[in-house]
Amino acid sequence: MKDLIKSSLNSLKKNSGLLMNLLFLLLFLMLIMYVIPGLLFLVFNSLLGNLILLIIILLVAMKNIKYGIGLILISLIIMRFSHIRI
Repeated sequence: MKDLIKSSLNSLKKNSGLLMNLLFLLLFLMLIMYVIPGLLFLVFNSLLGNLILLIIILLVAMKNIKYGIGLILISLIIMRFSHIRI
């Protein structure tokens, strides 16, 4: 029983660290998009930006396929919204 509790606490510590890292990463990306709004346009509307995005997705997918699929979905959603003109 003690081993089960210890393993549960260890997994909780690992997941909370992962969640905090993800939160800081999203906050950092939001700050970049606020400071340099043209960056979103350059990443999704230029050939070089699309190649860099593809390489990043491939490298992430090689490490973990779930994160790679999630990154593909997020980039597709952002790409669709970046082409909308108001």
